Amino acid sequence: MAIYHLSAQVIDRKSGRSSVAAAAYRLGVDMVDERTGLRHDYTRKRGVDGWEQMTPANAPEWMADPSKCWNSVERVEKRKDAQLCREVNMALPRELTAEQMKALTRSWVKSQCVDQGMVATVAWHHLDGDNPHAHVMVSMREITAEGWGKKIRKEWTKERKDELTQWRETWAAEANKALELAGSRERIDHRSLKEQGKEQEPQRHMGPKATAIERRGGTPARARYIHPTPAGMGQEQARKDRQREQAATPATKRQPTPQEAWKAQGQRLLGPWRKARDAAERVGQRVERLRDDASRKYEQVHKAERVAYGRQQALELAQKREQYHRQQGQSWRESHRLRAWLGLVPGWVREQDAEATAAAESAERRRGRLAEASEQAKQARQAWQAASRRQQQAEKRAAVVVAEWRRRAAAMREHVARNPEKPKPKRELTEAEKLREWAKMGLWSPAIAGQLRKDAEAKQAAEKPAISERAAQAFVPPWMKPVTRTR
Repeated sequence: MAIYHLSAQVIDRKSGRSSVAAAAYRLGVDMVDERTGLRHDYTRKRGVDGWEQMTPANAPEWMADPSKCWNSVERVEKRKDAQLCREVNMALPRELTAEQMKALTRSWVKSQCVDQGMVATVAWHHLDGDNPHAHVMVSMREITAEGWGKKIRKEWTKERKDELTQWRETWAAEANKALELAGSRERIDHRSLKEQGKEQEPQRHMGPKATAIERRGGTPARARYIHPTPAGMGQEQARKDRQREQAATPATKRQPTPQEAWKAQGQRLLGPWRKARDAAERVGQRVERLRDDASRKYEQVHKAERVAYGRQQALELAQKREQYHRQQGQSWRESHRLRAWLGLVPGWVREQDAEATAAAESAERRRGRLAEASEQAKQARQAWQAASRRQQQAEKRAAVVVAEWRRRAAAMREHVARNPEKPKPKRELTEAEKLREWAKMGLWSPAIAGQLRKDAEAKQAAEKPAISERAAQAFVPPWMKPVTRTR
């Protein structure tokens, strides 16, 4: 059964997203984000049944490559909350074949996006499954001969809403036309049931997680309401259930206990805390990798500069040798001008000239090697500076992520401290109570023995019945009674 679904969203940096990562995920390919240096490898992703890059006629050739296209978008957008691209997600009619679905998508993208001056990246997912759909990523800037121009800004309340409404209408029209050409009686409508004048209860949107549970044979908590036969029975039962739920008074619903409410709040706090912890671990690992990379590049800079310094010293030495040998030959010629004019030059002077020529050639070779070493040192230093900048950016990002993790952890500690069933702290035991506890543990000391004796005497005194003084004297033997003498 064909269903209608078309939704649009904006992919922006404010929510921590990247157009390169989004394109790699939807196309199921391996891309490297040149702005951050992160690699996004989704080559193992299942369900990708093809993709296509569609460009206008005035677009440069490099825009036909999705990696180059979306990396250029990341470079041209400078703001930390920049809007990178729009994405349109649409459900494809299951009555069509895979090639018909692709043809329908291409026709709509060309008329609504490419002909309007947008670059579009189209990906088809699960064309042979229960949920065939397409993802379309479109650019948000004008296209010039050199690349990207100004951004096309639209007000959401007017132009964007009108554009989305037009997209929904045209998609329904083209999908119905494709269904008619395929010989299917199914039709879709972009309007709501109320606008269509149908008294039909809408189905619940389950979402991908609940749908996955249902496919595995489970029963999700939020299930899609299935209408049985005859028609209308499901809607009537759903209406009765909803009326019964609304008629229930708050008194009939059991209020959660403090401990249950505390546990529920803990579960709500636990998810964000775990995400913050995992993000802190990932960004920490990335900082460590960037630090190691910067250290390696700095070692390369140090090595290249040492090579350049050694070649500079060799060049200076060759220049000094050339200067020395030329001075030796020149001094003899100035002293013996006539012999030099007649060509009567001794052999050692010729040797000095040959040595000077060889030193000059050596200096020229060393000068070329020095230029090569200097260029390598310059490139190594530039690479090290770029790695240092990436490291600093990652450390700033890590500081933000770690601060968020600490805030979540503090909230968790505060929540744990508010446990309603948390046992109260025990009071400090007295000295007598400590001696009694040690006696139970089998320990012995004079103090413990004295305390046990005191406890026994107190117990015996407590169990002895109380009698009057006269009754007490009646039990006294006669020989213990005091003797009174009279004169």
